[in-house]
Amino acid sequence: AYEIYQCDWSSDVCSSDLYFFFINLFKNPILLLKSINFFRYGKEAIFLKIFYPFLFSKNKNYDILMCHFGDSGNVGSFIKKELMPNSKLICMFHGVDIRRGIKKGGQIYNELFSSANSILSISEYNSRYLKKWGAKKLIGHPVGIEIGRASCRERV
Repeated sequence: AYEIYQCDWSSDVCSSDLYFFFINLFKNPILLLKSINFFRYGKEAIFLKIFYPFLFSKNKNYDILMCHFGDSGNVGSFIKKELMPNSKLICMFHGVDIRRGIKKGGQIYNELFSSANSILSISEYNSRYLKKWGAKKLIGHPVGIEIGRASCRERV
């Protein structure tokens, strides 16, 4: 069982974040310090977005790490490389990820692209950008249904 905490996400880093960070600093300092490597992981590291998944996934082993959104995929990339090298990493990209990549440059997903087993794209538009940025193992996976293929009946 894990202890559940609540943090006011309107602030950048709250006191409970710092408490958990320092409590765990001595349990596995090298891995913990890797999780806050700003130069490699950017602002996700500063705001401890990699630290928490590290904390709650250590001593676990999952077959598949499924991440929605590129930011979560970057965190999943860290977890796969450092904690679960035998796990498969799959990341689904949505429109917001493409807009972020256009704004900041597609290289923000390089770590993810290098470690992912599959990259799922919800549209051809997204796929074009993901290919341009270097995504390999790209699979189209629309998040809708074809109305014509669904049979309907009247409600009773």
